[in-house]
Amino acid sequence: EKLIYFHCVAHSGGGISLTILLCKMPNYRDNINKIVFFSCQSYGASQSIWARFKLQLSNCVSYLIGCIPGRLLGIGPHNEDYFIMRQWFKWNLSGKFLDKKSNDYQQLMKDIKADILSIRGESDTFIAPKHFLKIVRLTDLAVLFDGAGHALLCIRSLRARGPYGSFGFCAC
Repeated sequence: EKLIYFHCVAHSGGGISLTILLCKMPNYRDNINKIVFFSCQSYGASQSIWARFKLQLSNCVSYLIGCIPGRLLGIGPHNEDYFIMRQWFKWNLSGKFLDKKSNDYQQLMKDIKADILSIRGESDTFIAPKHFLKIVRLTDLAVLFDGAGHALLCIRSLRARGPYGSFGFCAC
């Protein structure tokens, strides 16, 4: 039997990749029913002066050392290659989610009609900071996991807060 409809779960850059796919290839939009994003954000990490300074400094240092030190920044147990993250820095420092041809993904995202659950870790102050839930395009629900960082799946037992109350969550 052929699969027609999908539910997608994506973390970090995987969510950005899914968003870009759905923006560039609108014929796939009707096949996606629901999306769960874990710490996915591409253009809103520099909403304050401190956040902007931290991003600019991280961009420069990671360029010099060739990676973003995951443990040092509290974004996970692994380092992220600078050349993969370079575009992410550009989007966040400019506040614009554009491709090389200046197509505006931020505008194109409005055409994605799938139900979206957006989740971030309370301790993620770098990739998906606190104000992140206010700026992403949400259709349904946004959830904050107490005590979790960017690498949510490394946490065994989490407590979540959302607009519909608190609940427990267990990840393996």
